[in-house]
Amino acid sequence: MNKVIFNEIYDPLIKFEKIDVTGVRRECHGLQIAKNERTCMFCAQSYPDVKFSKIAHAVSESIGNKTLFNHFECDKCNSAFGQKLEDAFGKYIAPFKFVSQIKGKNGTITIKDMPEDKELSYKTYRLERGSGSDSDKNYFPQDYIIEKSGRGIFRETEEGFAIEIPRNRYNPRLVYAALLKMGYSLLPIDLWDEYVIGITSLGLYVRNEHPFDNNTESEKYINGLPNKGILAQFPGINPLNGVSAFLYQRNEKAPCEYTKLLFRLDFFNFSILIPIVSDRETQCSKFVIPAFQNNPSISVIDFSKEEKIYTAYFSAEKIPIEKNMKETLALELRERGLLKKP
Repeated sequence: MNKVIFNEIYDPLIKFEKIDVTGVRRECHGLQIAKNERTCMFCAQSYPDVKFSKIAHAVSESIGNKTLFNHFECDKCNSAFGQKLEDAFGKYIAPFKFVSQIKGKNGTITIKDMPEDKELSYKTYRLERGSGSDSDKNYFPQDYIIEKSGRGIFRETEEGFAIEIPRNRYNPRLVYAALLKMGYSLLPIDLWDEYVIGITSLGLYVRNEHPFDNNTESEKYINGLPNKGILAQFPGINPLNGVSAFLYQRNEKAPCEYTKLLFRLDFFNFSILIPIVSDRETQCSKFVIPAFQNNPSISVIDFSKEEKIYTAYFSAEKIPIEKNMKETLALELRERGLLKKP
């Protein structure tokens, strides 16, 4: 759907750009509240009944957020969100981070299956970026893909190459819930009343509190979320200029058939857009796609289904390894647990 139509229906509500760049910390509501005066938006408890000693990231730290925080999230809810949602979210975005070179605190990003052989650091495949060293003897590349014969991770296509990046098992509904939590965190305070049931229900769910302290009600809740979204994939190197987060709100003239609120998360080569229903909306109805620049490929995300593999396509030049360097590379591979000793 084109930009004119999108702008006729949705207005920008919140925009935080380049939150992955180290700098001044920002409270996402523009407030600086003393810890002993805070109230949690997810459990409605205040200090001293709950503590606010932890740094609560408004957008997940795992995607690169370094500067955007939420003063309205207590330690108990912060821990519950991390334990319940972050694992699934991290597994879902791992292939995107690999493609976009979003590295961890140790300067690398690694995707592998668990090893069974003591000599190897993987079972059938290992993908890593940022692993090279500055030593004079090093022939080892900064980025590599190594796999056992027949695994099928890396292949050549008519247009170039493809990498089929596996995901570890995850619950896709928890990925939507993780994105929903980020959207709620950014919500302006004057709109909380319109989403209070949704906000508190998500808090109860992650804390395993009544009525979500039994599997039936818990599954009913997580399955009843919209669990859909849009994924846009952009070519090039960091076309989205880091990590940014947005909220869009349906304007007063737009038909009510469109979902009232949209949350958008941009990170390097990818953008995810999800609907957020208000308490008065009985279900997630229509929503439209922003007019992205740079002609991304766009697909619908079904968060009720696990996507076990993400396939990335790219072009590159094949360069043969020089004969006199093969033994050097083999030695390096063995030292790193990537090749068995002869």
